[in-house]
Amino acid sequence: MFGTNSPPSDDARQGGKMNRARRNLRLRGRKWQFYREIPADLRETLGKRFIIVTLGTSDFAKAQQARDKLLQSTTDLFRTTRKKLKDGSKADLRALEEEALRMREAIENDPDDDSVLELVASDRAEQIEKQYGLEQARAWYLVATGRQTPITEALIERFMTETNVVASTAAARRIAIQRFRDFLQPAPNIERVDRRLAGQYASHLVTTLKLLPRTHNAHISHLSSFWRWLIKRGLAQENPWAGQQLSVKGKRGSVEQKGSPWTLKEVRVLIQRAPDALLRDCIKIAALSGLRVSELFELRVRDVRDGLFHVNEGKTQASIRAVPIHSELKEIIERRTTGKKPDDYLIEEIRRDTRGALRRSAVFVKRFGRYRDRVFPEYRQNGHRQAAKVFHDLRAHFIDERLKRGIPIEVVRDCVGHEQEGVTMRHYATRSSLEQLRECVEAVSLKPVNTQTAEKAAQTSGEHTGSTQASL
Repeated sequence: MFGTNSPPSDDARQGGKMNRARRNLRLRGRKWQFYREIPADLRETLGKRFIIVTLGTSDFAKAQQARDKLLQSTTDLFRTTRKKLKDGSKADLRALEEEALRMREAIENDPDDDSVLELVASDRAEQIEKQYGLEQARAWYLVATGRQTPITEALIERFMTETNVVASTAAARRIAIQRFRDFLQPAPNIERVDRRLAGQYASHLVTTLKLLPRTHNAHISHLSSFWRWLIKRGLAQENPWAGQQLSVKGKRGSVEQKGSPWTLKEVRVLIQRAPDALLRDCIKIAALSGLRVSELFELRVRDVRDGLFHVNEGKTQASIRAVPIHSELKEIIERRTTGKKPDDYLIEEIRRDTRGALRRSAVFVKRFGRYRDRVFPEYRQNGHRQAAKVFHDLRAHFIDERLKRGIPIEVVRDCVGHEQEGVTMRHYATRSSLEQLRECVEAVSLKPVNTQTAEKAAQTSGEHTGSTQASL
């Protein structure tokens, strides 16, 4: 493979239009050649304008096959080259950032020589300008002289350490802050961020990254939390993210749709038609326990004991709770705990990765969505912001069915891990008893109606026979 700076001839053109069959091919003597123009942003790095390969064949069909392979390999080359340039650029920026912070520390620790050190910083900034441009040089100088504070990895880590949130929220916060930090490059400094720039980034999330309103608002919320912490630590003056969130309410005539609880009949259909144990078990456990999908995928064997699901982590204190295991889940629990170690997951089919339980559950939710589309195509997304019914709506099903059967709302809240409302309930009322929680869980059966009728009839017959024998 070799390069050239000369454009290809018109041999591969016919009538002013590129013949698709001969795309990226040209005939040189009796042999075919492959050629492809290198993107402008990579020419300096690769040192040429065109990639040209002599294919060593006069057979057009063989030349086409070789062309297709070379198109893929050159595409991969462009991709990896861009990645290396990007990674190298990030490494350079980190090195400059660390250098600026060292200069800043030297100036702060030696105030007698601060004027001399500022001259040194000025000279260094001129060198940076020649290599990286004026904007990067100005950003470096402002940090080095203490006029601005960068959002460093160390600062992000300090924020994470000082704020007590669950692992999934911490991971989401880190992603949001790092994404915004990349947006600010080459000058990711706190002092730059005013309401106008925050507004630009909020628009960027929608127009460029195409985030949905709820995802957009989650990003803004994480950045707002970070800025509130910066204010407390004296590193920022105001929170520019206040009021930057989007409305998630659908407008009249829009395609927005709101989720609703699965009906009892629909849940039975979902269980009956499930193609494998993973889907069937997860649907049944969620519908009969009210667990969040992240809670379900975080459960380990040691957390399932004494007839209870022990939820040990959550977004609020109310999330940490013990949920009675429904009698209809006995077979599933025995099958999924027998022969396992205490640290093994109850739902083990989807492996844990670097993002933890949040990621595992997200993979499953997508799988459930594909299954739902086959069984209930009327609930597909179909241009809406989200599907009409999702896996989380099994939790809504649990709540809805218990309230219909007269279970007190305070007991239902305790069962699903919701905060109680009102000062009296939050501060003075005790949590529901285990008997109340068990009554709440057992209030609904997922067995088919004919099965329940037969069981009740058998139970009634047994009671009648027992009373007759007793009278005799």
